[in-house]
Amino acid sequence: MIRHYLTFAHEALLLDEGLRGWHLAECWSQEKNALVLRFIQGRESRFVEVALDPQLGYALMRDEIHRARRNTIDFFGGLLGEQVTGVTIDEGERAITIHFSGGDELAIFFFGGGGGNILLLRDWGVIDSFTKYSGEYDAIISGRAEHDVRSPDDLRATIRSIHEPPSRALTRAIPELGKRLAAEALFRRGLVGAAALHDLDDATLDALFAEIDQLYGAAEASETFYLYHLPDEVIFSLVELRSLELQAVRVETFSRLDRAVRAHRSASFHGRSFAALRDRIFKRLTTERTRLERSLANRLDSTSQQKKGEDWESQGTLLMSNLQLVEKGSAKVTLTDWEGQGREITLDARLTPVENAERYFRKARGARDSMARGSAGIQRNRRTLERIAGLLERAAAATGSDELERIEQENKDLFTMTAEAKEPGTPERFRKFEVAGGHEVYAGKNAANNDELTVRFARPNDYWFHARGSSGSHVVLRWSDPKSKPPRDAIRGAASIAAYYSGARGAKMVPVAYTLKKHVRKPRGAAVGAVMMEREEVVMVEPKLPPGSSDDV
Repeated sequence: MIRHYLTFAHEALLLDEGLRGWHLAECWSQEKNALVLRFIQGRESRFVEVALDPQLGYALMRDEIHRARRNTIDFFGGLLGEQVTGVTIDEGERAITIHFSGGDELAIFFFGGGGGNILLLRDWGVIDSFTKYSGEYDAIISGRAEHDVRSPDDLRATIRSIHEPPSRALTRAIPELGKRLAAEALFRRGLVGAAALHDLDDATLDALFAEIDQLYGAAEASETFYLYHLPDEVIFSLVELRSLELQAVRVETFSRLDRAVRAHRSASFHGRSFAALRDRIFKRLTTERTRLERSLANRLDSTSQQKKGEDWESQGTLLMSNLQLVEKGSAKVTLTDWEGQGREITLDARLTPVENAERYFRKARGARDSMARGSAGIQRNRRTLERIAGLLERAAAATGSDELERIEQENKDLFTMTAEAKEPGTPERFRKFEVAGGHEVYAGKNAANNDELTVRFARPNDYWFHARGSSGSHVVLRWSDPKSKPPRDAIRGAASIAAYYSGARGAKMVPVAYTLKKHVRKPRGAAVGAVMMEREEVVMVEPKLPPGSSDDV
């Protein structure tokens, strides 16, 4: 329920109680999808933290938030000094609005393309925004969004028209309920095992609707907030969820919404980290298993190699038995074997007949040696496959990141990726641009191409760029003078390219880290495209390409 309308309604109520009569003093961002507002009254300050994360967004008061000295960007300057007259939430919508004395409104939307957006409204129109705005909230802003009022007869008819499992049918019939409250209502009415809802009688459905009304009312008035720690996720709730009690490893209760929401956010980030680590281990082990199984199949299929060795041995023997018939300088010769069959043998014209025979004997010995090595390799592959099977079971049973990290540390040979030797990168393999001053800039096209650009193509004194806190292209600004730094416009131009080819491309401004290439390294065992910077500077730039550049270079 962390993104449920009722959760945001509780947040709006807390903001209304805490901000009425206070004046907006600052509004800034220092990380992606997050905005900080500082309000003042006399000498006192109050902070509001707005997080637009797609799964974990919120707008909550904070006692203190430190503003970084550098790499922050201010927003909504026209609102500074305005007094808050109230905070409301649009009925049924995940949209909180802060109202100011001058008539302007700051509307915070927690849905839409991406994580959401923050819009400055005046006279029902958008005059500024936190990230680029494409009109997706216009219907809500203008008051045109529709919210149906349905009678019990309408709800019964809707449910009976949906032939799906009970929980899904209920959330489709009453979307504002949400899946957690829907599952809880079904559990409390003893309908979890029901095959469907569409064939229930009116009395049973009416009792279910009454249970839903009671749950919804309890969530609206809740003063206790719950965190259910399940094996694979953490669930936030405004009400007690009896349906999860047996599944939960641990249940926490909070008397303050802000503490519950932030505890959920912290636990969820930890869970994401654990899931990402486990996924990485599974991917690496299954990839290695597939490679070894393919290699084992090839080695077990030794019939063709054995036949080649026997054939080369017989050709060498036939040549030695008929040296007088082989002319030096010939490219081939036809000889009669011991079964009376004519055999055409290819020769190296530069070699004598004896040397040609020895060449075939060497090839035969090579085939035999390869088969011997293959036998040892078969045993080695089988042992490694057994080891991988055990590690996969161990990873599947792990309950914490510590155990997964031990698996990686104890089996570095399986998790250290050995890159294939490649030719040095050439400029044509990367996106190429020209920034202010005519300086060349190169951008990677994917993870492997990023590695090639950084590890093989970039020179030690080139400047290296990457969007901070976001996935994206590695970007290299060519620079050969170790005693000077590129012009500021060239650095900002290269940084804008890195921001453009990043996951933060939709933001107005993006923090981009940069450093000399010699301060960038790729740790042993790092994933494709992953590197580390030993030192960095950060610049805030708009995601864009140089004038006249094409996105398809």
